[in-house]
Amino acid sequence: MTAADLSKWTKSWNDNMTTMSRVSDVGYWNKRAEDYDDFIKTSQFEYGREIARILYREDVLRPGATVLEIAGGVGAVTLPLASHASRITTLEPAKKMAGRLKKNAADQGISNIEVKICTLSGYDKGAQPKSVDLTVICHASWQFPNIEKLFQLMDRISRRSCCLCDTVPNILSSHQAMCEKLGIDTGAFDRALCLYNLLCETRRCPGISFFHYRMRRSTASAMSMWTHLVGKYRETTKNDVELIGDHVSAHEADGIYEEPACMAVMWWNPKEALINE
Repeated sequence: MTAADLSKWTKSWNDNMTTMSRVSDVGYWNKRAEDYDDFIKTSQFEYGREIARILYREDVLRPGATVLEIAGGVGAVTLPLASHASRITTLEPAKKMAGRLKKNAADQGISNIEVKICTLSGYDKGAQPKSVDLTVICHASWQFPNIEKLFQLMDRISRRSCCLCDTVPNILSSHQAMCEKLGIDTGAFDRALCLYNLLCETRRCPGISFFHYRMRRSTASAMSMWTHLVGKYRETTKNDVELIGDHVSAHEADGIYEEPACMAVMWWNPKEALINE
């Protein structure tokens, strides 16, 4: 692929993530704190545990490491990483999500996590260069339409490793078909593919690993998730609620809604990165 072809990835990312970051603001994630917490706990922190396992296996996460996690949510990745790290600083701008993270850590007796209610840009103003061993961001790169800024901040703060994780489209999932039925354009955009090519384009030469997992949540959580998702784009109607109810019923068993998912884990050494000042 030529340099001219690769430059299309930057435009594609910016075009798709500008809208997504606008509709998925802090207020939206405060509304989603309860149902997202249900999802993570019902799924028993599955994808976070697998991310931690991969990073440990690849020597990206070493015992006793210091970690900065960007957009920690309710602790899906934070808590599994905590068993390997000496200290994790987690940034989460949504107060209700951060509150759930703190409670989940306390419930599991985990005390090596510091939660800061702020964005990466806010944190970076006072952060020392190369102040942590590893920076991690999972499911939240969409917050950065200017993706090179995210890469550079991660490179600046990390002295050893950086890691990006994001969902890969899964043909077995009914999510996109349901969005189309509801008439909402969430975009069938492969963020993981775009991120990988952007990392290659900027000569960061990432390692990459994929894994499959199951997203499990209560039917009440699933109803809330779908209703709020529609609400990002337009007012939810009675017909929407009926469609969502039928969809959730078709994908639940014993009160648990389940969908298959796939994730990509990408990592690189910031010392090898080409940083554009």
